[in-house]
Amino acid sequence: MAHSRSQENPGGLANYPPDALINLGPVFRQMLAAAGIRTVGQVRKLGAVEKYWRVKQIDSRASLNFLWGLAAGLVGMHWTKLSRETRGELLLALDARVDRERTRK
Repeated sequence: MAHSRSQENPGGLANYPPDALINLGPVFRQMLAAAGIRTVGQVRKLGAVEKYWRVKQIDSRASLNFLWGLAAGLVGMHWTKLSRETRGELLLALDARVDRERTRK
């Protein structure tokens, strides 16, 4: 069951399940749950890129649209409204995350 999705106050959803965020439906919720992510607060704590990375490691279905949805949902907007600049910043952050993982191995 989805909770009221607050676009005016997305920060007030910390204890709600991730589907309380705009953009995240049942499939995305299942992907997050499989990665041990059960609240909006958990997504917010480490950020959209890190959560996307963790989900991607266990579920190859996680596409960039999933990343866009997480990032946009955290600020209360529809993922299609993310600017090209913001998407570019997310991709750069994701590249940095991939590089950190490579240097660990």
